[in-house]
Amino acid sequence: MNYSKQIMLTGLTLVTFLALDWLFHFQLLGSSYDTLSYLWRDMNEMYWLNWANYVVESYLYVCLFSMFKSDKLISLGIGVGLIVGLGMASCYIYMPVTAYMAFIWFLAGLTRSVAVAVILNTFSE
Repeated sequence: MNYSKQIMLTGLTLVTFLALDWLFHFQLLGSSYDTLSYLWRDMNEMYWLNWANYVVESYLYVCLFSMFKSDKLISLGIGVGLIVGLGMASCYIYMPVTAYMAFIWFLAGLTRSVAVAVILNTFSE
């Protein structure tokens, strides 16, 4: 995969992550986060950290998924999604969050990975 295609796919992945995270974290869990505000950093403090994380994570997903053939990307997306989702939900063990929040985190990790796999499968060829 050439460099310009990697940049384009990283951008598509970034937009996908932003859209899905808006849905999961602001629409579904926004009020839950407000009630647990003592657990989180201030939004102003997290702003640049979030952007840096989104860009790096998007690029790493493109690099990881580009190492596999396109006919395997959806199953890879499900596998990576299960791992990422379980990792996100495992915060339930250490933090006083609700089971609902942990379940949404799991779904967010799974959905993000599968969505990116579908996008990369569609646009990488």
